[in-house]
Amino acid sequence: FASSIYTCLALRRRRVAWIASVYGLESAFKPWRRWVERVAFVYAKKVVVPSLAVKNKLVQYKITQQDKIKVIPNGTTLPEMTRKPGFDPKTTTIGCVANFYSEIKGHRYVTEALKYLPSNFKLILIGDGVLKNEIFSLVENLKIKDQVLFLGHKTHNEVIEAMRKMDVLVVPSLSESFGLVAIE
Repeated sequence: FASSIYTCLALRRRRVAWIASVYGLESAFKPWRRWVERVAFVYAKKVVVPSLAVKNKLVQYKITQQDKIKVIPNGTTLPEMTRKPGFDPKTTTIGCVANFYSEIKGHRYVTEALKYLPSNFKLILIGDGVLKNEIFSLVENLKIKDQVLFLGHKTHNEVIEAMRKMDVLVVPSLSESFGLVAIE
């Protein structure tokens, strides 16, 4: 919100075209913000939103014209998510896609839970970060090394391809500002 307003104010004088954005359905539509957005978005060439719901709210509250709004969804299109044969047909694959930079991501919980499952359950961890070695040590201490595969950092397309082969995707985070992996 603030970046859209600052950009509007800075570029309006220079008559430079700019693109505004609205991300959510809650705070973006508080009465005082709707008024500010109405004024600012007059000068925007386009307004980018993540969903039809956000687009419809912009139109409903007459914040900007419908033809100015471009929907660019987060996540992945459904045709890309067609299921593929798993990593190993004899196992049930549990996947977790998250960086290893914060304990909030919950790697410890999904790893500890694996010890209670039969040995035909495998855990695929995708991501890198400073806490990766800590989880690797936990896997060794729990004696489940043969059930866990660390794939490291992957590109977006590689992550999507791996997710298509998983039987279950877990998001064990204690908190997320926006859970893109869950949407994907």
